[in-house]
Amino acid sequence: MQNIKSYILPRILGAFEIAILMRQGLKRFDGTPKETLLSFWILALTTPLSYLATDIKKPLGAEDFSTSYIFTIDTIVSIVAFIIDLLLIYGFAKYVTKNTEKIWLFYTVGNWVSVIFIPLAIIFYYFKFNGLIELKTIEDINILLTLYGYWIAGFVIYHIFRPPWELAAALTLGVLVMGQVIHDAIYRLASIPVVDYMEVFG
Repeated sequence: MQNIKSYILPRILGAFEIAILMRQGLKRFDGTPKETLLSFWILALTTPLSYLATDIKKPLGAEDFSTSYIFTIDTIVSIVAFIIDLLLIYGFAKYVTKNTEKIWLFYTVGNWVSVIFIPLAIIFYYFKFNGLIELKTIEDINILLTLYGYWIAGFVIYHIFRPPWELAAALTLGVLVMGQVIHDAIYRLASIPVVDYMEVFG
């Protein structure tokens, strides 16, 4: 138990430090393949929270679909996006910064930081579930958290791979755009409406 605590707590602290853009948070991670694989297991343990978040607040236009269906499609989106992102990151590390060994650290950090966002989202969704905030407010929060997440990703890319900041920004934007394209394409294939924020609240 003590070993588990001594393993998890420093990495949670590192994730919080990275979330507030403190570079020393990266030093709390080893960046080994073993650590990366363990970080995916920890991320998997948060799956029930992700399912709960989907149940409380479905995507715009998908309210009539079952939670399990939406969650399954979102999981497929995440897997496909992960594969595409991995190819982008690998190509960047191999041909631009020439330090592919840093990919392990990148995904370890990304997984731990994402764990922080899930409970945060649950809090806001709980407020929505109990009628304490409006739908537009939760959508605004989702947008802000998404953009904040990509800001952190750019910060991590810059400090791990050490490219010029312009290239770090370009890669971050590329991942963002590809993620949205993959999301919309798979939703359409699954017959789930892709509803733009401005269509509802604009």
